[in-house]
Amino acid sequence: MPRKKRGGGANATRKAPPVLLAAVLGAAAAIAAVRVRRGTVSDDTPVTPGRVAVPRLPLAKARQLIARGEPVVITDLRTPAAANWSMAYLEDAFRAHDPVVMTVATDLAARCCRYYEPRREAIRRGYPYPFKPKTRLYKDTFAGFADTLRSENRTTLHYLHDVFFGDAAPAWLTPPKIASDMQRTAEALGAAATAVPGFDRFAHGKLWIGMKGVVMPLHYDSTDNFYVPFFGRKKVVLVEPGHLEELGRFPNGHPLAGSARADVDLDVLDDLEIFETVVAPGDVLYLPANWWHQFASVRRRHPRADRCVASARPPPSTRRGRVFQRLIPTQEQPFEDTGALNFWTPPRETEDPRLQLFLLWDGLERELVNLFGNRAGFMHERMATGEVEQDARAGIGTMDARQAWGALVAHATKWKEWSDGSDDRPEEGLVAVYLTAGRGLIPRRGDWLPGTAWDMSDLAPLSVAERCEPAPEGATFTHVCG
Repeated sequence: MPRKKRGGGANATRKAPPVLLAAVLGAAAAIAAVRVRRGTVSDDTPVTPGRVAVPRLPLAKARQLIARGEPVVITDLRTPAAANWSMAYLEDAFRAHDPVVMTVATDLAARCCRYYEPRREAIRRGYPYPFKPKTRLYKDTFAGFADTLRSENRTTLHYLHDVFFGDAAPAWLTPPKIASDMQRTAEALGAAATAVPGFDRFAHGKLWIGMKGVVMPLHYDSTDNFYVPFFGRKKVVLVEPGHLEELGRFPNGHPLAGSARADVDLDVLDDLEIFETVVAPGDVLYLPANWWHQFASVRRRHPRADRCVASARPPPSTRRGRVFQRLIPTQEQPFEDTGALNFWTPPRETEDPRLQLFLLWDGLERELVNLFGNRAGFMHERMATGEVEQDARAGIGTMDARQAWGALVAHATKWKEWSDGSDDRPEEGLVAVYLTAGRGLIPRRGDWLPGTAWDMSDLAPLSVAERCEPAPEGATFTHVCG
């Protein structure tokens, strides 16, 4: 954003002496060079027009925002990972360790990558929703992934992500050198994390390395996160907790649970305050629990407000029964390949009033699951569309719908007694909004029934298939590469 010119005053037009001017310009150039070397975000990465910049503060001031549960970029917190890690450093560390395979996602460049819950969770729930994933998950060694990252073939993008620290990281997985660095990085982050109410430890630490162009769409986590880039820049988009009706949300039983159904870059969301920042090595981003967030190793040129179109039908990401305006997609400007760590705390109890509707929708979904098991989503769709006639194939009918409606209204009544009273809509209205916002996930016509396994026919091609073997049957990934 250009700085405003100062006006007025007797000295307003007086020129600086040449020597002084040269000294000032030289100092400015030196500072800029340091900023570029350190990777700190500079003035050529402005916040998208209409969005709010996430504060960038030193640790002493950042702790105040962390204590209040507000996002902040910490500018002076040094960590071993940010100081030392590069692809060469990591390759050396993993080369000296027993070869292990880690999770990699791959998808076409225009859509990479969409995280979804492992297939074993869908199997456990009885396949309650139809799902046709496009992002492919496979396992690869670090050396193999590094070769892929150096490849000039970028028609498909690849994104490594796996846990190497904490409760879910087996000791044999992490090379000693990496384990030591992650432990010391976690200890360094403690200077900020102790400002989180009730903080006592980090539960997990995860490694993320991806090609430029990768976007992880808008989603939320129930834990506090500290994000540490060690090479490359990423644009981060944030939205406060809540806003379920504006953003939509996939049900907890859906493979895309925790993700928004709206596209924060393309859907017109004028009623939302959207925050944005760009993080780079030398920064630490504090991401509070339950904040919506999207990470992208690209910067999209912001479409002009008058360059939008009304979709003929609600976009598949939302489908909330009204016509949406969707911005015309514009050219993306890739940053570079990126590497980062994130450390997150165990989930903690909160009384944040912005989460009250989350709790209601979670409770309403549980009521349907308790009544109908893996047919809960099927019944939800039928009630939302008014098509509750007898359906022998799915084993539901009008009496089931009446029972479900009564259970949902009863739950909403209890919720209103518990809540702070800020939502004065009647119980029936709250249930109707929940049903309408969640529709569109089950086909209204067709042969799909609960219990139908995922359709894996549209997975992205595996560009490294020549050095891979098919995964064992029942695995949550398709191939093991080496």
